[in-house]
Order: sequence, then C-alpha cells, then structure tokens
Amino acid sequence: MIQIQSAKLVEGTDYDSWVQVFESQEAIKMRADAGLKILAYGWNAEKERVFTVAEMDDPQTVQKMMQTPEAAAIMAKAGTDKSSMEMIPLPNGKPGI
Repeated sequence: MIQIQSAKLVEGTDYDSWVQVFESQEAIKMRADAGLKILAYGWNAEKERVFTVAEMDDPQTVQKMMQTPEAAAIMAKAGTDKSSMEMIPLPNGKPGI
C-alpha cells in the first residue's frame, strides 16, 4: 500500500535537522524492519509540514513500529510534532512509472 504522511516540526526545528535524523542509519533500519519504503520526502514551506510518500507491506506492522519507544525517540530527536501527523492511505496507489 502507498501512503502520504505529513507532520509539522516542533518550534525551533528546521527541515535540515529533521533530514539528518530521518536519513540516519537507525531510522532507515527501523523503517526497513517494518517493511516501510520511502518513495519521496520533502518540505512544503507554505503548509509548514514535512511530507513523505511511503510504500508498505503491512500498515499494521508500521503502526506497531510507530508506537514503540524507539520510534518515539527518533521522532522526538528529529523534531516531529506527533500530534500533527496525518496519514492518507492510497489503497490502490502504485509506485512511480
């Protein structure tokens, strides 16, 4: 399944700092272990949100991973405002051509 995800960053966090944590080996491994592949990500200044487009094998596995203390620590370190997170599933979505 393909999913679009977005979140605001906590005050005092910039996009470059978020990217450093998002691209860290720890974060990459955690996503890979949950079957989550990032297809694209970026910052929208107008909406003041980071966006990711992800492909996942099993949304339930990803949901469980997102609730772990390890994931919470990575999101906090990245400056992700968990309360602002939005997920838009695209059940019939396909990776780019």
